[in-house]
Amino acid sequence: MTLSEKLTITEVAPRDGFQNTSTFIPTNDKIRIIERLLQAGIDSIQIGSFVNPKAIPQMRDTADVVASILPRFRAKNLSVLVPNERGARFAVESGIPEITFVISVTESHNRANVRRSVDDAFAELATIVSSDSYPFDHIKLDLATVFGCPFDGITPFELVRARVARAHEIGIRDICLCDTIGTATPRQTRAYISALRSEFPDIAYRVHFHDTRGVGIANTLAAINSGITRVETSVCGIGGCPFAPGAAGNTSTEDLVFLLSAMEIDTGISLEEIIAAAKFVATVVPGPNTSGHLIHVDDDKMFPRGLYKIVK
Repeated sequence: MTLSEKLTITEVAPRDGFQNTSTFIPTNDKIRIIERLLQAGIDSIQIGSFVNPKAIPQMRDTADVVASILPRFRAKNLSVLVPNERGARFAVESGIPEITFVISVTESHNRANVRRSVDDAFAELATIVSSDSYPFDHIKLDLATVFGCPFDGITPFELVRARVARAHEIGIRDICLCDTIGTATPRQTRAYISALRSEFPDIAYRVHFHDTRGVGIANTLAAINSGITRVETSVCGIGGCPFAPGAAGNTSTEDLVFLLSAMEIDTGISLEEIIAAAKFVATVVPGPNTSGHLIHVDDDKMFPRGLYKIVK
């Protein structure tokens, strides 16, 4: 990838970040946060999920969030996550044009996460893809535990390849490779992406790295250097995996925007605005949610205006 090439960042805090917050975030606050993220220049946002509210109470107002955001920002790439057909039906009713379906690479994590086998999950995905009952403009697949599983350890590449092959057979052409518990390394990242892009070149890949061990940005850069042009991050670094106690959360949006700006890689996102949005999130979302580094510093003292533009 050349340094002048544009890179697309999808913001996942309103789903992946919020869902791990035990205290319910008022719907109006969720809407205000999404508005701030859009104003910062983020054009792609996962704004919630249609899941069982008993399992994830935080997402019980996703329909209300969609109803507020979608009519005003229809030109943006707005999506929701669904784990099954029931969630897909709710998504259809909401009018959201894009969904993300999630399946874990490992059987054990899929059963723990969505309480069904990998085979059953793929069967439901195939139905959603092929049925006129689900008239989505776009369907993306999140493959969880691509690089490591909290139950099984390092995920073998051949198992990842098998899941990608099955998705390809169904007709999926947009796959996010997710480092669910933050165990990936740059070397593993490069190896997996290179092999998958070589064998399934018609699939558009994305990456989503958790920052459990502080290497989320390193892995993201390894992915970019391997040809990936779409990445997922979370403002303030909020989020994480419930099966990884003490996990630091996701790769921070504002930290990645800072680095890419310094490298002259265009994201279309204002660094000043995304830092301001992150600081706003830190005042609204309860709990330990400030793993992003740039929200802790005095901008004028630590990052004088224009510094990120001249660092080469």
